[in-house]
Amino acid sequence: DNHSSHLDFSVIKFAKENGIHLLTFPPHCSHRLQPLDITVFGPFKSALKQAFNDWMLQHPGKRITIHDVAELSRLPYLASFTPANIIAGFKNSGISPFNRDIFPASAFLPSFSTDRPIGLENFDSVIAETSGIMLNSRIIAEEIRPYLALAESIAAPLSDGTSGAGTVAVVLPSTLRPFPQISPASTEGRRRTPGRTRILTDTPEKNAIEDAANRRAQQLPASQMEKSRKRIKRSLDLEA
Repeated sequence: DNHSSHLDFSVIKFAKENGIHLLTFPPHCSHRLQPLDITVFGPFKSALKQAFNDWMLQHPGKRITIHDVAELSRLPYLASFTPANIIAGFKNSGISPFNRDIFPASAFLPSFSTDRPIGLENFDSVIAETSGIMLNSRIIAEEIRPYLALAESIAAPLSDGTSGAGTVAVVLPSTLRPFPQISPASTEGRRRTPGRTRILTDTPEKNAIEDAANRRAQQLPASQMEKSRKRIKRSLDLEA
């Protein structure tokens, strides 16, 4: 999920040497793209909740303790963590077999309020990073184009030739009251680089992660010395 604590260079190097492809997800989409979240942990939580409810009904006035969790989790675990569910997770997320159209346009509508145009200064870098992958906004635009054409045809003036009543203009609700949009987020003071989807075992990405690991290794002795200095200073202050 692009967190720096998960990008260990030794693991990436092992995967590169053994023909294993490591991918990272775009931000805020693991609930849709993480196979285990879709078909394993989700059903497991539902089954475990049902097991807890059944236990509470059979033991009124008692509480579930840590000693009961193992027994209550046994059957939900065996029912959820199956090879069939794990394989289905990769299919339902569109990873294997690959399906770029696994999610309908309606799945992207909740993020409409945070959609922002791409700045011209970042456009080239975004195109280079995506490596030919079609942007979500472009996919959505292609899928909703027929609906936009239908809405425009409905909103066009309609003439009634028989009654001579003139024209009737249909106004869409979104025209009278547009959907709210949040203001652009400020990037000032942001220390962490925003996450993006990457193929970690690609040579450019692997080299960049290796360089970052080497820089951290060089900075580590200095930080350790600073911690030692502060620890000694605190001990001297306490003795004084």
